[in-house]
Order: sequence, then structure tokens, then C-alpha cells
Amino acid sequence: MDEMRRSAYLAALDEHGSGVVALSDLVMALDDLPPTTVRADLQALGFDHLDQIDRSALRSALEAFETAKAAPKPVIVIGPPPVIDAQSPILPTLRYRPPSDGERTRLLSGYVTPADRWAVREQAEHYTLKGGFDQLLALEYATIDAKEYQLRAVRRVLAEMHGNAILADEVGLGKTIEVGLIIKEYHLREMIRSCLILTPAPLVDQWLEEMQDKFGMQFHRLGDAQDIGPFQLIVGSIDRAKASYRKALQERTWDMVVVDECHILKNHRTGRFKFVFNLSRKHCLLLSATPVQNELRELYNLITVARPGHLKGPRQFQKLFMEDRRHARNVEHLRALLNEVMIRNRRSNTLTELPPRRITHYAIPLTDEEHHFHDAVVRFCKRIYARYVEGDIVLEGVDTRAAVPKLVLVLMILLKEMTSSPQAVRQTLQGAMSGRMGELAAADRTELANLLDQASAMSLISKARKLLHLITADDSKIIVYTEFIATLEYLRNFLTDHGISSVLFHGGLTGIQKRLAVERFRDGDAQVLLSTESGGQGLNLQFCHRLVNYDLPWNPMRIEQRIGRIHRYGQERPVEISTLVLSGTIEEYILHVLTGKIDMFQTVIGEIDAMLTFMHEQQSLDVRITEIILSASSFSDIRRQMETLGNELRKANEELTSAEKASAALLDSVFS
Repeated sequence: MDEMRRSAYLAALDEHGSGVVALSDLVMALDDLPPTTVRADLQALGFDHLDQIDRSALRSALEAFETAKAAPKPVIVIGPPPVIDAQSPILPTLRYRPPSDGERTRLLSGYVTPADRWAVREQAEHYTLKGGFDQLLALEYATIDAKEYQLRAVRRVLAEMHGNAILADEVGLGKTIEVGLIIKEYHLREMIRSCLILTPAPLVDQWLEEMQDKFGMQFHRLGDAQDIGPFQLIVGSIDRAKASYRKALQERTWDMVVVDECHILKNHRTGRFKFVFNLSRKHCLLLSATPVQNELRELYNLITVARPGHLKGPRQFQKLFMEDRRHARNVEHLRALLNEVMIRNRRSNTLTELPPRRITHYAIPLTDEEHHFHDAVVRFCKRIYARYVEGDIVLEGVDTRAAVPKLVLVLMILLKEMTSSPQAVRQTLQGAMSGRMGELAAADRTELANLLDQASAMSLISKARKLLHLITADDSKIIVYTEFIATLEYLRNFLTDHGISSVLFHGGLTGIQKRLAVERFRDGDAQVLLSTESGGQGLNLQFCHRLVNYDLPWNPMRIEQRIGRIHRYGQERPVEISTLVLSGTIEEYILHVLTGKIDMFQTVIGEIDAMLTFMHEQQSLDVRITEIILSASSFSDIRRQMETLGNELRKANEELTSAEKASAALLDSVFS
């Protein structure tokens, strides 16, 4: 460190007074020094923990520091080369010797090269022979249908950006696919071992499922264990990471850090920005369709996280590139710098036009028997909630299962199952709920037994009759989605009794069974594919154009995933989407929210998860709706609270739309 740089540090400290200073604040004050240089200087002065630096201690260290005087260059005396005597040749002295009995035994027993290591060795040689990133190894292992623009983006990040980039594709273009391929490629080539993915709380489950189902990588959910030391691959909400695991995460050096919906880092004064900025990392990927919304400084902040020092200091950036908050100068120079760290694909030049969606919702009246059963299940769940949970439910977020009492999870499942099938309700009452019967009072056990009797007595349900009508109206293939295996099995038996062939697809099947099920459906051996969402990630079913939502998921991302299985590239016919809802039930309220507030069934694939981040919700919609039902004083109260939830979704959708327009306007002015 020279005298000029030492003076710059002292001047920066004078501006901030006394107390402590964060590394990010010090970087912002030192315009002329890249963040990497500041970090290295502080470590050279003996400061290992950089999130909070004592100003007086830093000042003392700087004042005590003396610039080392240049030592005189040593004089190297070069003498004549030594005389080397000629050596006798080695090769003629080598003689073949047959192996001894002990050596032969070890060779034949596989001691030298165990047979089970040949496959690993062969794979290693296979990877070694593939230099560069023109041929992506990850494609051999990923169950995805990657588009050419996605592969171009992946190769640019790997070969040109060296794993430090902002992926700013517009909504629905598959940024998650691009990141998954990058992580998998680095992991296969053993260029990374550890990876931390930070995301808004509602998206944690989606990331866990996609990395497992599409890329075969099992990530640990942050919050499932107090000690994260044994885990190399972690997904967690950024707020939970910041609040509960800051020290553990910042003490490690991560090979890869990924931040989804990175616009939450746009303000450098927030705790989220400082937390991520202070993570020690080799590679960093940021994702957002709306990376900059209000001013160019937000763009500077994100690029400083992805590649510290790329745009120099904030004052230099402002002087060189900002005409004002929203308008840039030296646009060509700025565009060149952005192209080195940012990739932005647009729907207008990447997607081919997909066929239209034809949406039909069927409101099915309940029979008296079904109406009585529905109300009985709701009353039972509310009674159990009030008596045993005592209204004191702790719901810390979608990314922590342990925080939600198991009894409440069972009640949530029952509330969903009551609009799916009595068979699904019966299975849960006999299984998860009956396992807690010892904890229930005699009156509650009696009510449970009555519900079981009602569920067992109901043989034909109104939804099944409507489904039969939809299937027989057209002899083409049709996919029927439900969340529950018990409902799948009931529908299979019901359709078989009416001469309709079907095949089951769910997460409990093996890989071979799943493949055979899809082949039977595709080849015409079965007209109907009865499926749950589980295990269906990455499944391409665009040879079918009809889909029925037999029951309605409470999480709109699940609906989006269902539609995405058939409304995708390669689909040649208009997609027919039918939804069956029971009149006067929670399903009808949810359908009103999804269609009347956000036009769910016509949204672009990928738009729902982006919209949910604008709700600033720290729990899943499933849990939110469960709270509404169990805590409401009446059915009219449920309707009122669902209306409030719908208004929140609509507001989030409007904010997303506004952010997309603002971001596009700013980026289009400086980025190509």
C-alpha cells in the first residue's frame, strides 16, 4: 500500500466519523479503488471480519503502517556452468522380469485397479477429452428441452463471463434452466463443489424441485438443520439466511452464489445488499427480469455484486455514465461494459408463437350428500384447530417445514382433499389424523369416526360424472391432474368401469415406470393420463392438447406448471384447459381470485413466481389460505378474506407490470 492509497483510506474514515463501518460503505467511499483491492488491503492490515470494521482500530492500523522502502537489488554473480560428466545409458540396463507369485495374486484379485473404479476412470477420461464449453456435459444429464438462445447464454457465461453474470431475460424465457445448466456444468467438471442459492421465500420449494428433477442435484433446504457445515449445496430464502445464518454463511467461501429475483438487492443501503456483498464467493449469478426499475444507480449496485470493480467506484460511474438518475451518457462505452456481464433475451426475438389457450371453467353443484360432507370436514378442521392448536400457529415461511405444527399440515391437506374426493379424505383420516386420535377428546374421536363413515359411504361424486362427460365428448388424448394419489386410484377404477383406458403417473413410480406410463399414453394404449404434479417436472407432453384440472391447487405456480407441460414448443393445436370446481366451496373462492384478479390461466409461463415476489409474502399461499379458513368466524368471513388476498395479488401483478415497463425502458436505452 503506497502513501497515496493510505491517505485515501484516512480521508474516507474522516467522512464517516467514529464507530463501525461496513465493507460496502467503505467501498462506496473509495471511488478510485476496486472492491477487491479494498478487501485485500483490509485483510493485509489484519481485519478478517469485514462486515463490521471498527473505525478507530482501522485508523490506528493505517497510521502505524509505513511504506516499505525499496530494498537494494541483490547482486547475482553468474559463474561458468559446471562440468557434467557423461552418464552411462539407462535403458540398456533394463531387463524384463516376470511378476512374482505375490504380485500376480494382487493383479488377478484386482488389488491394483479395482474393477468398480473402471467406470469412474472412464468417465473422468471422457470429461478430460472435452475441452472448452462448446460441448456441454450437463446436457447429457439434464432432463430438459433447452432452447438455442438458452444454450448461447450458458456458453457465454461459462466461456466469456467466467461464471459471474446477470441474467436479465424477460419473464417466461427460462432463466432457471440457464442457471441449472451452468451449475451442473461446473459441478460435473469439478470446477465448483459448493453452491448457495438465495431466493424470495415463496420460490424455495420450486428451486429445490427443479434442481432435483431437472438436473439431478439434491440441495439442502436452509432451515431444516441448525448446522449447515456438512452441506455443500444449499437453497434458502435470503431473509432467513440473513437473519439466522449470516455468520455461518459468511465464514465460508462459496464456489457459486446465485440470487434469484435479484432486484431485491438494488438498494446498496439495505441489509440484503450488504449481506450478499459480504459473502465470500468465486462465482456469482444474479437473476431478474426487472433488474433496474427507478435509476441507473440500481444497475451499478447489481453489477458490483456480480463482478466487484467492473464499473469502478460509484462516483466514477456517475461522472462517466449518468446524465441524470434515469438517462445515460457515453452510451456506447457503457453498453460495451454491460455486455461483458449481462445477458438479456427478449420474447420478441426468441419465442415462436404458441397456439392459443382455450379456457373453460365448470362450476359443479354439490349434491345434498356432498354438501353435508363438505361442511362437516370444514367444521371438523376448524374445531380441531381451535381446540388443539389454540389459534397460536407459528408460520415462519414456506422454506421451513419444522415451524408449522404437523397437526396444522394435516388439516391443510384435509381442506384440500374435501374438494378432490372422499377417498382422499378417508385416507388422511385413517392415516395421519388417526395417528393422533389418542390426543383427541372422546367427542372429537366420535366426530372423526362419523366423517370416516360418510367418506366410505360416498361411491359416486359429481366431479367424476363431469369428467366422464368431458372425456367421452372427444376421443383424443387427455391429461387429468389432481394433487392426491387416492383420487388418482379412484378415477382409474371409475374410468375402467366405464370402458376408458387410463394410466397413472405420480412421484411414487420408479423412473422406468414413469417412462413406460408416458410411452403407453403417447402410443395410444391409454386415452387418459391421470397425473399428480409430483415427479412431472421437465415432462414434455405437447403431443396432447387437452388438460383437466380435476382439483385446483392453492398455489398458482402449480397450475402454471401443469399448463406448461402441454402449452410449450412443439404444440401444434390450440390447448384446451378445463377446470372443475365445486360450487360454494373454497375452490370457487380460489378460482375467483386467480381468474378475476390476475387472469391466471392466460399468464405467461414464469410470470407467477415473479409476481409473488412483489407481494413481499413470507409464507406460501397454501399456508395463507389455510389460515384464512381455519381462523375465519364464518363462510362469509372466508369470502371477505379471500377477496382481500385477491386484491393483494392484483396489486402485486400491477407492480410487476409497471416494473417490467420501467426496466425495459432503462435497459433498452443502454443495453443491446
